[in-house]
Amino acid sequence: FLCCAQWSPDGTQLLFRSGTRTEGRTLLVPRLGGGTPRELNSEIITAWSPDGSQVVSWWPQTDRLWLTDVASGDTTGSIPLDMPHVWVYGVGWSRTDDVLAVITQSEATSTLWTVPLDTRELRAVLQDTVLIMAPRWSPASRTLYYLRGADRQSLDLWKVRVSSDGALRGDPARVLTGLPVGFRHQSIPALTISNDGRQLLYLRQTGYSNLWRLDVWGSGRERRVDQQALTSGTAARSNPRISPDGSEVVFVEAMAGRSNVYVAGLEGGARRQVTFHEGEVWAPAWSPDGRRIAYGTGVRGSFTISLVERTGGTPRPLANTQFDNGNRLAWAPSTTIVYQVPDDQNFSLLDPETESETPLLRDDLHGWQYNPRSSPDGRHVAVWWNRTDSLPDGIWILGTADDSRRFVAGGLHPIRWNGNGDALFALSTDASAAPSNEIYLVSVSDGRSELYATLPFRVRSRDVDITPDGSVIVVAVEETLADAWVVEDFDPF
Repeated sequence: FLCCAQWSPDGTQLLFRSGTRTEGRTLLVPRLGGGTPRELNSEIITAWSPDGSQVVSWWPQTDRLWLTDVASGDTTGSIPLDMPHVWVYGVGWSRTDDVLAVITQSEATSTLWTVPLDTRELRAVLQDTVLIMAPRWSPASRTLYYLRGADRQSLDLWKVRVSSDGALRGDPARVLTGLPVGFRHQSIPALTISNDGRQLLYLRQTGYSNLWRLDVWGSGRERRVDQQALTSGTAARSNPRISPDGSEVVFVEAMAGRSNVYVAGLEGGARRQVTFHEGEVWAPAWSPDGRRIAYGTGVRGSFTISLVERTGGTPRPLANTQFDNGNRLAWAPSTTIVYQVPDDQNFSLLDPETESETPLLRDDLHGWQYNPRSSPDGRHVAVWWNRTDSLPDGIWILGTADDSRRFVAGGLHPIRWNGNGDALFALSTDASAAPSNEIYLVSVSDGRSELYATLPFRVRSRDVDITPDGSVIVVAVEETLADAWVVEDFDPF
């Protein structure tokens, strides 16, 4: 892949990221090309110093920023981010001073910081319960612009004035509304401000997705996959989950800044809307008997779980739950709901009748876990675990009663247990959760895997489900339309 290209401040060099699904390099080339690209020792996301002599780099889930000398290509130091946070949502280098702007998020709070490089002491400029990201300095470095909003299809541009040492001066103000700014990653929005401060350039990105049914026929090398569209149009459909009886699929449909739970028949036909929220919903999951659906909801930065009947009606909120948004909730075939708590480092086991909860992991919370999938007997949960210690990343089997944990296989994300409970269907993927089209069947006992099916589409693990017998696969296939826009005199005041 090639991504994240940036001009040097004087426009004579181009910095970009190049690599494969498993590793990448930061490279520097002259503006007009020619010669061998020169490698810089930096993380995936970078920002230039105003004189072009250094870059600051970071990884979205990191505890420090790295400084790299452009001439030598070597790392010269780091800046610890000694505050509670989960994500880094952007870093900007002042155009006139050695001051950085950093945005971090911890649970439901986003914070904009300034960091003078001479002291490397972080100063909180503002906090917000709505997600903020992408700090961008004005040419005189007395104004910081940033994006604000929970809906990636419609963000607002805000600004705040700061002093030369990065201290707050006045209240934040909204500059533009409804910007459909595109992203490669939540830390890399396609947004920049011209050197004279008059023009705002952004990539407008409109994404949508539809559901497809894939029927698997045959066995071994003779296995084939037939495809049939279940939905059409330009809404964004995601998180498909097949009902326990195999007759329907539940999914999230998003349009115009709101999303809701829908159900469609696996044999085709009209879909039906099950919930009618004004905000966002996530990760629907069926009850074991298929009569109810659990899903995540978000209101003013607070994420909880609600239950609704399969046929619709008034949802029942589980007010004491503290859910993290995303594809991190499972129910059937277990009677217990498994959902991810904030910070992505543990799951909670929830009894939907009594609303009592216990943590899935008692200790040893190294790294982040995703994609919980309950075993047929409810005694285990398969997760993808991105560890930060010496143990391997990949599929882990966690005990729901005894706090056991066992590594099964790397390079795969769990989709669903087979009907016997002795194997897992899993999507081949890397640590970045890049889309893939290969589904494997993995033995739970020894981790041996074999290619089960090659899909006609590349999908993410959150957007694929399969029946326990492996005969039917449902996927949400993403499509994107994008173009570049310039806003002249975007901030006349």
